[in-house]
Amino acid sequence: MIVTSTNTIEGREVLRYFDPISATAVIGANALSAIRSELRRYLRWALSQL
Repeated sequence: MIVTSTNTIEGREVLRYFDPISATAVIGANALSAIRSELRRYLRWALSQL
């Protein structure tokens, strides 16, 4: 099976067309705040090591 986003393939016969499939990935609502809190935690630890 050849998968392509064009409607022709040189030297091949197209036997079947499939409808486009789309998907959406959602990052967690608190992803940025979680990253920020981890960074803050790391900085507190790094400063305590000085």
